[in-house]
Amino acid sequence: MLPFHSVKQRLSPWTNHSRRSFSRILFTPINRSIHSTISPWQENVRDNLEHQHDPASITVNATELEKFNNLSHEWWSPNGSLGLLHRMNGFRIPYIKKQLLKTQKQSQDENAQIYPLRGFKILDIGCGGGILSEPLARLGATVIGADASSQGIEVAKLHAKKDPALFIGPGSLDYRCTTIEQLLKENEPKFDLVCAMEIIEHVDDSTKFIKACSGLVKPDGGQLILSTISRTPLSYLLTILIAENFLRIVPEKTHDYLKYIMPEELKDTIENDYNSFLHEDDDLQVTEISVKGNDPKKDALRVTDITGVWYNLATEEWVEFDEKNHFRLSVNYFMTAEKFKH
Repeated sequence: MLPFHSVKQRLSPWTNHSRRSFSRILFTPINRSIHSTISPWQENVRDNLEHQHDPASITVNATELEKFNNLSHEWWSPNGSLGLLHRMNGFRIPYIKKQLLKTQKQSQDENAQIYPLRGFKILDIGCGGGILSEPLARLGATVIGADASSQGIEVAKLHAKKDPALFIGPGSLDYRCTTIEQLLKENEPKFDLVCAMEIIEHVDDSTKFIKACSGLVKPDGGQLILSTISRTPLSYLLTILIAENFLRIVPEKTHDYLKYIMPEELKDTIENDYNSFLHEDDDLQVTEISVKGNDPKKDALRVTDITGVWYNLATEEWVEFDEKNHFRLSVNYFMTAEKFKH
């Protein structure tokens, strides 16, 4: 990560651009489709995925998978290409704790303070090298870290072995090279929380991916938490033009602007089933829906929180946007959805 004074030096040439040139860079319609030749390695990945699953259900993108396999050696380099993800833990771990514990009474028990996530079963889908899975397990959660990248999973397993405390409880950690579709197909027991952090903008079909994630969230209060990037001119400027192409603090072509997803689009996708139940009766109030027996409404997700964040170059921290900030959902954001409770 560049020192702030170096960042300022690199930014200074931008001040010489005319206002018209800057506007042209920022607002020109973006069409960054990748038309590269598929490598033999990518063909093998695709063949393996299609052999294991119904091709129509696969959301793993072979190009994206190759990209992150190539970055596997960087997963545990806090100042390397994936350093922003390491620093994002400073925000996302407290955010996850807040969402999971918001309906529980705060315990004064010492163990509860040390292991606040004890008793929670969490799936970290797209876990990569495990930089989120490990701290969640240290907080007492039973964690399954899953990723389609075999190299990423190997890195995660090797790193976890360096800390025996991860395997003596009360938390636990299990890494698997698999996909969300395969976990669903295997009837994996449902989770209190499914985390899909910085992954939905890298899959082939976000709607199918969300549907699969929802299928692994337990009814009666289970949660899905995602983090991703809005598709706005500001996000293009900050995450691609500046972070990738100019400052190079993120590997070039990490992101595809066309795969960014607006908060309202993601909310609509998540709440598709939820809204279908509400539309059965226009007068139906959310608080009046009762869930009994095998009522399918138990499996409907509703969004309970959307929080925008930004990266402060001066402090090298991810910070929550002020609620009144007009741009608060214009770049990175977190979204929590919850299934109905009895």
